[in-house]
Amino acid sequence: MWTESLPLPPLNAVFVLASLFSVQAHLPPDVWDSFVDATSRSAWWHLSVAYLAGLIAFWVMALFFNVLDVLQWPAVLYQYKIQPAITVSLQKRVQSMLYVLGIQLFTGVPFMMVVGVVAERLAIPQHSPLPSPAEFFWQLPVLLVVEEIGFFYSHRLFHVGSLYRLIHKRHHEFTAPVAHAAMYAHPLENIVANLLPLAVGGLLLRSHVWIWLVWHVLAVVNTCYSHSGYSFPLFHSSNFHDLHHEQTTVNFGVLEILDRVHGSYLDPFAFKEQQRAQLAQNNKDGAAQSASGGIAAENKNEEAACQDAGSKDAGMSVVSFCVPALLAVYACVTLSWVV
Repeated sequence: MWTESLPLPPLNAVFVLASLFSVQAHLPPDVWDSFVDATSRSAWWHLSVAYLAGLIAFWVMALFFNVLDVLQWPAVLYQYKIQPAITVSLQKRVQSMLYVLGIQLFTGVPFMMVVGVVAERLAIPQHSPLPSPAEFFWQLPVLLVVEEIGFFYSHRLFHVGSLYRLIHKRHHEFTAPVAHAAMYAHPLENIVANLLPLAVGGLLLRSHVWIWLVWHVLAVVNTCYSHSGYSFPLFHSSNFHDLHHEQTTVNFGVLEILDRVHGSYLDPFAFKEQQRAQLAQNNKDGAAQSASGGIAAENKNEEAACQDAGSKDAGMSVVSFCVPALLAVYACVTLSWVV
């Protein structure tokens, strides 16, 4: 079922923020400082705690949505399944979960070690006082924008030619995504497109470790829900990214803004309405349905041939734009190390 969600802020983000702010409000400063001192004041260790909090949120959501998929219960939630006609076997679910766990351990942990070294150099704050709500609410939008830029352009690059075939195609094995598919990716993609954009903003802003924790949990909740295959009322719409998995050539970002700028945005609700209208037209005229199906197939083959013929030029166009954009963002981090 396709449901149009209400405007921001969605309930999932509100719930996560409210929960973490509640923890912060009831956490005595001396308790936090004791924790920091007991762990040798290592930024790597504390960022690892933030990463662990994200992993816990990831697997709680992944298990919840997989159980919902398999049992198709409760029906009051299952009715919001976006592509109910496509099912994923239990074997595929288990295999992909084990793969994701391996990716998280063997790419995520080493990556956080490297980020921790950089964070030590930048002397990011770790002790109390913990960040105020005002500090959260000016830093989180910056973190979101930086993450969007890094993710959009790296993601778009992984859709070019051999990068897609050798690396990103694994992620698109799920044409109807499931929650844990958010990190079902090649190790290189997980570092470049998932982890790096998530960390760059915090390094640029020299964010407090607590903000890293909140930001990481928020980002994980968002990506799991976007890949869940469900779109609940009052929550942010996951139809946008679900359509990316269905069509592969549209909706590369998270915020929709860069997709609109670069002409890759496709409104999922308008697309489904168009599909329904086309289906109704085909059902109305059976004879025309067969004829139009043949023509559509012929046109599709012709279009595919044209795309193959021009793929090299198109790929170079994407690379020539995406690479400078990514380099500009990550150069800012490098400069911040010496400021």
